Amino acid sequence: MRCRPCLLIIIILVLSFTIGGMIRLANLPFLEERYVLDPDSARYLRQAKLIEENGHLPDLDTMRWVPIGVQMKERLIFFPVLIAFLHRGASFFFHSLTVEQVAILSPIFLSILSALALYFLLSRALDRETALFGVNIALVAYPWVRRTVAGYADRDALSLFLALVSFYFYLRSFQASTAKRGLIFALLSGNVMVLLGLTWEGVGLMSAVIISVEFIQFIGFKYEKQDVYRYLSWGIPVLLGLTVCTNVYRDLSRPYSLLALGVPALFLLFALMFLILRQFAGLLRVITLNHQLPVGLSRHWRRRFRKLMS
Repeated sequence: MRCRPCLLIIIILVLSFTIGGMIRLANLPFLEERYVLDPDSARYLRQAKLIEENGHLPDLDTMRWVPIGVQMKERLIFFPVLIAFLHRGASFFFHSLTVEQVAILSPIFLSILSALALYFLLSRALDRETALFGVNIALVAYPWVRRTVAGYADRDALSLFLALVSFYFYLRSFQASTAKRGLIFALLSGNVMVLLGLTWEGVGLMSAVIISVEFIQFIGFKYEKQDVYRYLSWGIPVLLGLTVCTNVYRDLSRPYSLLALGVPALFLLFALMFLILRQFAGLLRVITLNHQLPVGLSRHWRRRFRKLMS
């Protein structure tokens, strides 16, 4: 009896993905298997071709910002690398497949994966019926369709997919039955967030969602040692990955760099301080002058703070 609802859900999802794919493929005949829809898509397609031909991108892209050019070490290149990788893998089965065709079809493929990730996320957070409703609305929503139609070979579809997968793993870390599983899911979420950071400079907007959840949990006085360990499993890979794997975020004077690295690092220090104070109650008494500080807190909150830290 349990298999019937699962089978029905699979059928509905397949039908939804088919309809969503058909909508996004409606303009395919006009592209003639070689045209993309906007300058950003043309740039990523050109970079994917260079990776296919040379195995890497040149240090200086002379076709941008003429006559100065653009230093590629200051740019994120995960998306064109993925296009080249997908073409190389698919060409084993479809020998006549071109890089242009892979780039043109990539937003449809990634939008279907994003819809699947959205279903798993909503079904975990809410229920299956709500997840099905959300997926069907999302697949036909104009803002999503417009940026995932055939030929729109930009990084938007990939960015959305990675963000949803990271949120899914993060939610699983909360719902894990054991502490070890929670740490593993948090680690997976952090590593996927790194891939998002190698794709899109706005990764800090997505990581801020996770940090906001952690902060709300903390001010609600429900933070425990295991919560700190979970955040460390998520935050350390993010900070290391975005610092070591690319030069884009190293200049903290840029707002997106500050959001991507500064905010997670600040909460990481905050969580470590919390863990240290939990471990050393005597140190807490010294810092707070025997629990008399911070004086700005009401007696009620100070009592709760003492209870939490005891």
